[in-house]
Amino acid sequence: MILILAGITISLLLGDTGLFNKAQQSEDEFKIGALKDQISTIILDWELGKKIPNTTGDETIGTLDRLWDKFVDADIIDNPDEDIYNYEGTDIYEVTSNEGYVVEIIVKEDGTVEIGDIEKGDNLPPRIGEITSSGTSSSIHVEVNITRSTGEVRISYYYKSNVTVTITAGSDGQSGANQVRYSVSGAQTVSQTDTAAGTTTATITITAEGTSTATNLSYTYTGLTDGTTYYLRVIVTDRAGNIRTGTTVTQATTSRTVKNILEEGDYVYYYDKNNTRRVCIVLYNTSSYGVQIITDDIVESVKLGNGTGTTKADYGTTEFNTAVNSYNNAISTLNTRAEAYLNTTYASDARCVGSVPNNKNSQSGYLTSSYSYMSSYSGKLRNTDNNYSTDYNQMGTLGIRDNGTYWLASRFVEQFQSSDTIFTIRWVGGETSNNLGAICHIWTGPNIASRDQTRGLRPVFTLKSGIKVTGGNGTESSPYTLGT
Repeated sequence: MILILAGITISLLLGDTGLFNKAQQSEDEFKIGALKDQISTIILDWELGKKIPNTTGDETIGTLDRLWDKFVDADIIDNPDEDIYNYEGTDIYEVTSNEGYVVEIIVKEDGTVEIGDIEKGDNLPPRIGEITSSGTSSSIHVEVNITRSTGEVRISYYYKSNVTVTITAGSDGQSGANQVRYSVSGAQTVSQTDTAAGTTTATITITAEGTSTATNLSYTYTGLTDGTTYYLRVIVTDRAGNIRTGTTVTQATTSRTVKNILEEGDYVYYYDKNNTRRVCIVLYNTSSYGVQIITDDIVESVKLGNGTGTTKADYGTTEFNTAVNSYNNAISTLNTRAEAYLNTTYASDARCVGSVPNNKNSQSGYLTSSYSYMSSYSGKLRNTDNNYSTDYNQMGTLGIRDNGTYWLASRFVEQFQSSDTIFTIRWVGGETSNNLGAICHIWTGPNIASRDQTRGLRPVFTLKSGIKVTGGNGTESSPYTLGT
């Protein structure tokens, strides 16, 4: 009998409804009430301070920073940076007091402040800190920071994206389709539906959320649609059953367009205008030039000069005048030959390597000279330009410069003091400024000579921004493939 009575006494003291528990609850209620009264007084004092004319020049008067300073002065908190937390995108501030109570301070639209819930720290839901996300073409990775929880947490990751699906009926080649019947199963269910007679397409919007239950602070959604915006949400539940929902994060998967995927130096298959597959290399992927690729090999030979295949040194001959015209028109000639390989399905422009990447027809003015032997030709042949330098240097960086002997759409003029002048079209694979490479040559006498020169052509193509990468990995053994 004594033992039974003792058990009853212990139960009355220690049970869920025991006297000790009730006493603790009463103490918490008292402390919460006192804290609320103290904070209410501070808020009132702060709001009154905003109405008093500021004669001190203190710019913090009336700001939330001044309110938090008052909390420090009253020994409610020690450090605003550590003890005050703002939920991103909201006007709710969570103040953790020195006594372990957490107070919601709500800033209203009119600038006034009120007190929300006050709870004991060990009964609070988890606090979700920063949520970060990043996307690839088919996946999204999410990471969440939990700054407060009771024991191990369970995290639910949600994503949602409205996806519109269009169903188009095919035909058996005889009677054709007259109606569409469709249904949807999985995350979202659509019962079997028939379109109206004579209607051969149907459009469905999928709005169901995708979900995952995990304990990790990060998660990766895979198998997503490229170039699609997803809306992410995180809900955290701790062992005590406390729940907190994070703010919504917007994240898009990167589209597998050439702009997003191709890097300079990558290999790409390009089908030219004649449907010939060319191995190309990404020369540029910049905002200034777009995505430009250059053929790995020479596609043809182009002849510039007097058209005879031999050297002609007769003053005033037709061959020399032909060479002058060929020299002056060389850049447009080379670009025109490159355009013959332009496939407008994939590329918006074509040019000869060595031209200015974003202004392919750029060229210098005409050379003027005071030398007497140049009197008949001063102002008639174009001068040196530096068109070639951008492409030439980039090819050197990528290690793709020495792929044969080919023209650069750029000119070089060399004058040997007052004795002679050589007019050359730049090229790769040998000397670019000697007598053997000259198109036109004028020297004292006056004497003239012209030559025929044949070099290879390496076109450069500017890919359309919407073209997709459909396969390959960009290596020499497995170039990227392109599609629309």
